[in-house]
Amino acid sequence: SDLLAGLRGPGGLNLHDPRAAGFLNGLSRYLRVESGLSPRVREVAILITAREHDQAFEWAMHETTALREGVPAATIEAIRNNAATDGLDGGDALIIELGRQLFAQHKVEAGLYARAKALFGERALVSLVMLMGNYAFVSAMLTAFDAQLPAGQPSVLPPKK
Repeated sequence: SDLLAGLRGPGGLNLHDPRAAGFLNGLSRYLRVESGLSPRVREVAILITAREHDQAFEWAMHETTALREGVPAATIEAIRNNAATDGLDGGDALIIELGRQLFAQHKVEAGLYARAKALFGERALVSLVMLMGNYAFVSAMLTAFDAQLPAGQPSVLPPKK
């Protein structure tokens, strides 16, 4: 099942250009595992990136991982439904707002940047934005090549309001 998802998704697409895939896989592995970002931060960042790109395949591959890594259901639902972040964990809310500004507004307000830099530090913030950019790239690939969820698995992303 994981193998099928991989071949149906970015792994299968990468087979068309193995040399480029080698570079991308190294960067992706570094950003996900070795950059120092916590698994919770990583998964919130991936989910907001998937949501902002309306990428149901990417979302489906990460929602259960996010729950397993301790992302609260309320955070996941706020991302899924493009809802307000009031009442969420401050770090989760900050990542969500960062993703929304990056991908929907195409700018990051100075106040949000200052809060993100204070919370994460400059190096981790750079890694966080790189991770989000990496998953934006994955979203673009999945969208351009119309990656489909496994048969019988419906999208759980409602249309954005």
